[in-house]
Amino acid sequence: MELDVSILFSAPKVPMMSRVISKITNSKTSHTAISFFDSSLNQRLVLEAWWFGFRVITYEHWLKVNRKVAEFKLPSYDFSSALEELASNIGTDYEYKTFFWAGLDALLSRVGVQLKPVQTPDKYICSEAVLRLLKMAGVPAVSRLENEATDPGEIYEIAKNNPDFVEVL
Repeated sequence: MELDVSILFSAPKVPMMSRVISKITNSKTSHTAISFFDSSLNQRLVLEAWWFGFRVITYEHWLKVNRKVAEFKLPSYDFSSALEELASNIGTDYEYKTFFWAGLDALLSRVGVQLKPVQTPDKYICSEAVLRLLKMAGVPAVSRLENEATDPGEIYEIAKNNPDFVEVL
């Protein structure tokens, strides 16, 4: 069964953290999430790594706490298995260690220093969850990116410039 899946990019309406992330990563987006339509609930849902953990919320709630920057679909890919695998981690804690490491790495990379990624396969930051979904679905444009070392802005730039990604207006 193919699912109606899209990748969301936003700036959460938590101004301080959103500004810090955008500044460190030099991007207009500071958050990314996975949106999908659940036919059994007849509702659009969002799967995301958020400060409180890896969760599912309604799309309407997501819009209340985020300023949407962009949304992209990948019509040539089947996300069923990938979404099911990611969903098995709903309820896990947010990966604060990777979050702080990624911020430090982004700052140090400006002066040519790169840190070794923190490996945490069962906890996510937002971009890591989206990147894992895209990789599991076989999207080649993200294959070179490291799960724990990629920020939302990097995925957004790939989405804007790759024909596999179709922007939803």
